[in-house]
Amino acid sequence: MHKMRSLKRIPVILAAAFSLLWGLFALAGCTETEVIPATITAPPAQENVQDLIQGGNLEQAAQLLRLELEKDPQDASAHYQLGLILSITQREEAVDQLAQAANQDPSFEAGFTKLQDALRQSSTIQDPAYQLTVTGQALSALEEWFLAQAALERAVTLDPTYAEAWAYLGEAHQHTGQDNGLEALQTAISLDPESYAANLLMSIYWNRNATPMRSLPFLQTALKQDPNNLALLDNLAQTLVDAGMVESGFETLQELTDQSPEKPETWMMLARLSVENNIKVEEVGLPAARQAVLLDPESPAATLMLGRAYLLTENALLAERFFAKTIQLDPQMAAPHLYLAIIYLNQENREPAKPHLLEALTLAEADGDQAIADQAEKFLNLYFP
Repeated sequence: MHKMRSLKRIPVILAAAFSLLWGLFALAGCTETEVIPATITAPPAQENVQDLIQGGNLEQAAQLLRLELEKDPQDASAHYQLGLILSITQREEAVDQLAQAANQDPSFEAGFTKLQDALRQSSTIQDPAYQLTVTGQALSALEEWFLAQAALERAVTLDPTYAEAWAYLGEAHQHTGQDNGLEALQTAISLDPESYAANLLMSIYWNRNATPMRSLPFLQTALKQDPNNLALLDNLAQTLVDAGMVESGFETLQELTDQSPEKPETWMMLARLSVENNIKVEEVGLPAARQAVLLDPESPAATLMLGRAYLLTENALLAERFFAKTIQLDPQMAAPHLYLAIIYLNQENREPAKPHLLEALTLAEADGDQAIADQAEKFLNLYFP
């Protein structure tokens, strides 16, 4: 069961897993997420490198990158890609390559830091399967899925009984287009039915495949090991709602607000459950959003949520006021511009709507918020062809 090397408390996997499933709402903008650079797109000269990586031929890919760097030692992208590969095959040299990339191009700093932390952490236990699994998990967080898959496949080859490695491999397989993601997750559960990672990722698998009822037992098992994890409790509530157990979902979060009425984040969770699902908005969502704003009046996310609650309860005047305040608190947030435009369009007042739609589109594209960008573009095409 590998108790001494368990990955149950490594924080990165939660960020990665929840960003995959829970971080995207149809008209999001009320959650804060860590900015992670997009997966590197190789220039034409490195196309063969990418092909080799996708085929799991990491040593050959590294050799080609070294040849590239002999021609151009200042190629930050090549240093970075080589560092990613070496984090799997030659750990000692990986940090040097990643550091060179970050020094030459600051956009690689986040990836360098994440891999450096993973390599440092995993070096505390001299177990190659464990080290590869930690590295694969970090590569997953960076959305370097083919490299993550390569690391995790090597981990399970070294130790076929390592449940956490199988669990992360199952997640990676889903992102690389493999059809055996569920099989790997099932292997993880069979090896360790109480594995935190295996149960968490299996719950995500079933939610991703629109089967919340099958997700519930795995999410509940994960929660037994981390009962105070607010993100898991938030996701349990949403899964219960998705499974048709609406009252149980709301009770899960209402218990939290009763236990910690001074915490704005618990009120935000309750408000979001109501507003995102358009359930009990006047009864639960609106009062919860008000309380979140009272506890944290400078929070753009809470202010935006209160505006959304007022919009759903058809109080356009107050909704407009809180969307405008959200923009004051965070001028870079796209969502309040979109909602203001919706209010004006509903009032058949197109003149002020257009600049807000254009601003929402610009800000959303800059922030990588595709949901907001798509909505803004849809309204622009519909009302301002």
